[in-house]
Amino acid sequence: MWAGRGYVELMRAGDSVPRRLVAFTLTVVASALVCGPVVGTAAAEDGQITQKPGSNGCYSSVSDCLPAPSLPNAANVEVSPDGSRLYATAGDGLMVFDRSSDGSLLAKPLPAGCVVLESQTVATGCAPARMVSNTRGLVASGDGENLYAASDSSIAVFDISEDGSITQKAGNPGCVSTLSGCTPGEAMSSGFGGGQLAISPDGSQVFRTDPIADSLTIFDRDNTGALTQGIGDSGCFQPVGTLTCTFSNHLDGAAEVAISPDGRSVYVASVESDAIAIFDRDSSGTLIQKALPAGCVSAAGAGGCTAGRGLDGAAGVTVSADGETVYVSGRESDAIAIFDRSPNGLLTQREGTAGCVAATAAEGCAQARAMDGTYRTRISPDGGSLYGITGNAQAILTFDRSADGSITQKPGSSGCVTKDPQADCVTGHELYGLGDLTLSPDGNSLYVASVFASAVLVFDREPRTPDTQDTQAPVMTSLKLTPARFKSAKKGPSVAASGRSRVSFNSSEAATVMFTVERLLPGRKVGKRCLKPTRANRKKKPCTRITRVRGSFIREAAAGDNFFRFTGRVGGRSLKPGRYRLAAQATDPAGNSSGKVRSSFTIKRG
Repeated sequence: MWAGRGYVELMRAGDSVPRRLVAFTLTVVASALVCGPVVGTAAAEDGQITQKPGSNGCYSSVSDCLPAPSLPNAANVEVSPDGSRLYATAGDGLMVFDRSSDGSLLAKPLPAGCVVLESQTVATGCAPARMVSNTRGLVASGDGENLYAASDSSIAVFDISEDGSITQKAGNPGCVSTLSGCTPGEAMSSGFGGGQLAISPDGSQVFRTDPIADSLTIFDRDNTGALTQGIGDSGCFQPVGTLTCTFSNHLDGAAEVAISPDGRSVYVASVESDAIAIFDRDSSGTLIQKALPAGCVSAAGAGGCTAGRGLDGAAGVTVSADGETVYVSGRESDAIAIFDRSPNGLLTQREGTAGCVAATAAEGCAQARAMDGTYRTRISPDGGSLYGITGNAQAILTFDRSADGSITQKPGSSGCVTKDPQADCVTGHELYGLGDLTLSPDGNSLYVASVFASAVLVFDREPRTPDTQDTQAPVMTSLKLTPARFKSAKKGPSVAASGRSRVSFNSSEAATVMFTVERLLPGRKVGKRCLKPTRANRKKKPCTRITRVRGSFIREAAAGDNFFRFTGRVGGRSLKPGRYRLAAQATDPAGNSSGKVRSSFTIKRG
């Protein structure tokens, strides 16, 4: 994670090489942290965020917030795909919160509410876990079955139960690491560099950046959620001088990775390279960096890249849900750079002030407030807002986002929330060393990790009405399972990286697709109803009863053709032998829903 320039300068202290990260240990003592009322009482505007009042606006183990058992140095936050849980990294462990419909959080009771290193279980009351030192990156799988946490030299792998609690996989599958006791991994550093994670739209791969190792690592995800690093060229990328990874000279200080919704492009923001590296990803998951100059965009075109503006200290990257716009946070430029993305993944920065927003107009950018040390952005599910966090300004930024991807900071105080009273910004509380932000799937809540306050901050969000009201429902076609007869997996998630049946479908636009399963059972027609066969109705005309199987899973669909692997498991249970239908319904960012489409399949006996 990145907590702004001032924070990173501490990490650089004593290094003989300028602008190079070093590891350090930081102990934060929080005292007299008072959660006061949020300033500003005007009626909420579309996309505006408002911190919940008083202690309801934050959760912490050390300040006057609502209590949380263990949140030291909270650095990353992740909401579950169904919106019912929030997970947070917490020093040497993870926290689990239940999330209410109004966005408020409730820490799960101990020991299920958190996991920590075994040496800390007595002091915290949390469950034990391995390889969770200095947890930073955090990502949940789209099927809701697994949670992954990046830590020193490792990725910890957890199964998610139906109540949202997490359990680390036993033995080697419970982690991937350069250390013993785990599935072997390469090019992951030991130190306070952290590392950020992302998962491919088809759920088949997990990606990890590492600013100390200057690396992008790639892991295949199997049908149980376990990870295996690719071999040789397919497993990692690093700059000149490495022996085990594919060469890439634009990953110095690799900070954040993002994947396009169609799964065909991977982008890495690199702090020390002042660049965004661009990789093509084929159907097998293999990455190839585009040839120069198209393979990267850097400040002033350094390293043979395409020249860009606002990229000094590139620390964050975000791709829009329609795959047409990419935003890069320049921590040293105090800027957000804006790129159009072509279908083949190429990035083209927009001309003039449309190409970046920044604290100053030095690079021809549009000016915005509280931009000092900008390093991470997120787009709301409805696509109408973009939010950012800054290090030096200790601020949360709010931008209105148009259908074409352009952004404009909200006017007046609604455009930013800051720790200290500041002109034209709302004053929030516990904004100390912001580490990460995320939005709930319904778009009604924003959550921020506050490292130095050891807290998770909670904001209500006013849903934004799009500039042009979208009333067109998505259209789903060509839903098919291949093969349509297969055995159900005995264990693992609903969606797998490989094996079982391949589900394919076409969506007219980017949408969130809810999948459910219906079982087809024999029946007897009594009047207009199809009832369960009994001795009394055994002579009635045969019919087919349709019952819904408990559970569901969600996939994010790109416009066009989509596919994933279905294991024959739903809600953590294997389907029994018999006849079934897979039912799918798509909902676009404006809330329009398609009709249900269905495809039949059969589960064979094992």
